[in-house]
Amino acid sequence: MAMVLREDIPSKFVFHADRGTPSASPQKHAVCKQIEVSQTVGGTGVCRDSDSQESIWSILKIKFNNRQRLPSALDYQGSVNYEHKVDQFQTAKPPEQPSMFC
Repeated sequence: MAMVLREDIPSKFVFHADRGTPSASPQKHAVCKQIEVSQTVGGTGVCRDSDSQESIWSILKIKFNNRQRLPSALDYQGSVNYEHKVDQFQTAKPPEQPSMFC
């Protein structure tokens, strides 16, 4: 993802994935080797093998997967639009109250 978005890879970059066919594919291994990225694969049934990567992945899933889904809790808007509206609301100045004294 970093390579696609920024066209460069930070030093000491690690690609972590859960076990599965896509994670262990020869194509993914070849690309990681070509761009000098270390790979790690989670243990079977171990959900705490790489907390930081799992945490970041959960944030990415929320940000990118919820662009299409329109949950009722967000007034049927995608998460990006909803957050933009919240930011506008939080930075807006309150309307001036009319003075009782002239």
